[in-house]
Amino acid sequence: MKFSLAPAYGHAFCPHCTSEFDLVLAKPIIKEKLPHNDSLLYLMCQDCYEKFDKADAIDRKAMSNLCFINAKLTKVNPDGSRRAWAITTTLTLALNGYDIVNAHENGLRLSRRDYFAICERKYEVVVLTGRISMIFSNELIGSEK
Repeated sequence: MKFSLAPAYGHAFCPHCTSEFDLVLAKPIIKEKLPHNDSLLYLMCQDCYEKFDKADAIDRKAMSNLCFINAKLTKVNPDGSRRAWAITTTLTLALNGYDIVNAHENGLRLSRRDYFAICERKYEVVVLTGRISMIFSNELIGSEK
């Protein structure tokens, strides 16, 4: 994948205000359910998080909508590159020891086939000492093979 406006290591672009920020300060604020048993997590910079935290329901909805617009509708630039938005998935976060920087920088480290094989089942990720992750999964009731 080709990235443009690549931020420094451990940095990404806030999907709300679009500014580059340090992911150490990121706050997972919006969780969007995906159809394949995973969820997208939108991470905001500290300034946007504080505004979101103090906002009423209408303003929170407007802020969420702007995140969706920025990340989904403007994700591909005319040259085919992508902006490194501060977004990850719950599975990616779990596989990286719940470390936001590692989740964003390392990604899943799974093939597309393996990712969807995990997502089609009920899964649990256990992170052991030494940052070793283990995935346990059971077939979902009513799922097809």
